Amino acid sequence: MPHFSATGGDGSLVSQVGMGGPYLLLLFPGRLDAEAVQALAQIIFFHVPDHPAPSIKTPGLHMLRDHDGGIVRRFGALPSEGKGPFRPRAILIDPMLRVIANLPATTPAERAQVFDLLAAQPPAARFADLPLHAPVLVLPHVFPPALCAALIERSEADGGQASGIMRVIDGKTVGVHDPLMKVPRNYLIADHDRIARIQTRIRRSVLPEIRKVHAFEMTRMERYVVGCYRAEDKGHFAPHRDNTTPATAYRRFAISIALNDGYEGGEISFT
Repeated sequence: MPHFSATGGDGSLVSQVGMGGPYLLLLFPGRLDAEAVQALAQIIFFHVPDHPAPSIKTPGLHMLRDHDGGIVRRFGALPSEGKGPFRPRAILIDPMLRVIANLPATTPAERAQVFDLLAAQPPAARFADLPLHAPVLVLPHVFPPALCAALIERSEADGGQASGIMRVIDGKTVGVHDPLMKVPRNYLIADHDRIARIQTRIRRSVLPEIRKVHAFEMTRMERYVVGCYRAEDKGHFAPHRDNTTPATAYRRFAISIALNDGYEGGEISFT
């Protein structure tokens, strides 16, 4: 599936990097009337600005605007070079974001064929005929309880700062705050002795496993942060990748270490 980012109906920036997990049906309809919208469900569709689209209120259906037509061209609904007629397309995407089919979707019969193909797919959890999971290492006993407690205590005393995400704006990678995407409080660890303790534990407990499983030799860590997702802040971090901008493309692994338990709610998942 080609890389893209687009603007959602609420003004947020949407990228395919957070869409893995379910099947996706991308519809490039050209003009689409309200009656046609009511027949759709569990679909993400794109249009270019000069093709009006109706208001979207159907659950599971999302309209993303392709302002310059670049996404439409990437998926073949417009010629990649020069001018030509709009060619409505429907693209079925598997849970690993690979294209299953790219089909014409001009007539009701063609659109029905796409939904028939979707209905014929196995459940998303077993689309490869066996359970799959993200390439995530799960390791217990990385930090001793005393270090966990010390980090929590220091984080609570500091209070933390609002944390943003990286975006490319006018060709530059900059940090921005997007509460639709991310709402944590982060305490940045700067104490050299504490950082040394963290490095020692990760060097002993984590790096050998990365070397064994991924055949990759880690040489540095970027920063050391205690993140807190508080209920009163409605803390969350939506699905994302950490290396999607030019300034962060060097990142290879992210390490998340649980410091506490005994709370209600809250979970981490990898689509």
